[in-house]
Amino acid sequence: MERGRQKATNQSKLNRDIESAKLADFISFWPDKMTTKELNELIQSQINLTKSNEKSFKEYLTRRNILRYDTCLGRWINLTHLQLPDAE
Repeated sequence: MERGRQKATNQSKLNRDIESAKLADFISFWPDKMTTKELNELIQSQINLTKSNEKSFKEYLTRRNILRYDTCLGRWINLTHLQLPDAE
């Protein structure tokens, strides 16, 4: 029974990771920096969420390291545009 539960847990994690990767691929077409207003417009037009779900969706994107709010710039940074340095 424990093995079955562990297998289901692992499959669920894999499914969440796949969905996050698909979402990151989709959001990679968005601008690299955007204001909150621009981000809200993109969410409403392309994701089609209600106002109450926008906040939780932004929090989800932040937790998954897809977007980050930069307080110095006052803009959202699309982390899918950042390139990791090549390993030597």
